[in-house]
Order: sequence, then structure tokens, then C-alpha cells
Amino acid sequence: VKGALATSQTLPVTTFTPQNKEVSITVNVYEFTDLDGLIDKFGTRKATFFISEEYAERFPDKVRILAEAGHDTGILLGEMTGIKKNEINNILAHRIETMARITGRNTAVVRFNHNRYDTDLLNAVYAVGLTPVQWSADDTDERFSAGDIILMTGEVNIQKFFGKTEADGFSFKAVSEVIR
Repeated sequence: VKGALATSQTLPVTTFTPQNKEVSITVNVYEFTDLDGLIDKFGTRKATFFISEEYAERFPDKVRILAEAGHDTGILLGEMTGIKKNEINNILAHRIETMARITGRNTAVVRFNHNRYDTDLLNAVYAVGLTPVQWSADDTDERFSAGDIILMTGEVNIQKFFGKTEADGFSFKAVSEVIR
């Protein structure tokens, strides 16, 4: 086990129990995200990219390149609170199949856009074997703790962020490396 969950299965994962001074970087990918630029800026640092349905359908080759570069790919869900269970299951099955077709591997994680979820949605996500992942910090925070799942908001210079975080002694793990 590379890390243990630091939350129950009634809520999304927001932190993990690290083996060392590790954090996990996550990025939400929307229609106009410069994925090519992000892949370049991240270099060999692994991260988890949560892909919106619109982006996956419009730019499947970019999502494939992201996965081939060794990054995690997860599902970014739009507003789904209040949707009936059957419809949630159909949406999740479609998104899982789409990401598998594009990346050639199974998707293990999902994120709720704008942190909007309810019990039915959480139950449906866990029932299909996905782990919901949110965040405990974002890239504008001054300090991080080992085990933080950090959301890259795009509000800071990525290279400076990595430089400072690495100077503080942190290494980077993809979410799938720390929650299984």
C-alpha cells in the first residue's frame, strides 16, 4: 500500500497518509485548458488531471498524450446533484468508458466540479469503483502539509510554485499512487 486514505467512504478524499514528505497535485481540465503547456511545465512531475466531458470529446488526442506522459486521468463531473440514481449510473458508465477508450486504461478517480455533490452521487461513485477526490489546499496557499491534495488553480506561476514546493522538501505523487 503506497498510502492510506485519511477519510471515510462517506466523503471525498481530500488528503492521504504519506510515506514521506509528499503531496499530490491535481488539475481540473476544461474546454480551454492549455494541456500541451501544462504537460511541458510539469516535466517529470506526476499529477492527476480531472478531465471534463467536453474536453475529452473535443480533444481526445491531447488526453491520450497526457496519459502517455504518465499522468493520472480522472473524470471531472459537472453539476449532478438532484439527478436520479439511474441517470447518475448511466452518466458514470459513459464517462468511464470514454476515458478508457481514449487513454487505454481504467480511470480510478472522479472530482465534483465546484465541490458540489450529495449522498446519492457519492454512493453511485463508490458503487462503480471510483474514488471521489477533492482537495485540501490550492496553489495559492502559502504552506502545505505532507499528504495534501493540492488543486492547481492557474492563479500562480507553475514553475515558481514547483520551485518553492520542492525547495520546501516536497515530492509529488499522482493521486492513484497514494490512495490504493
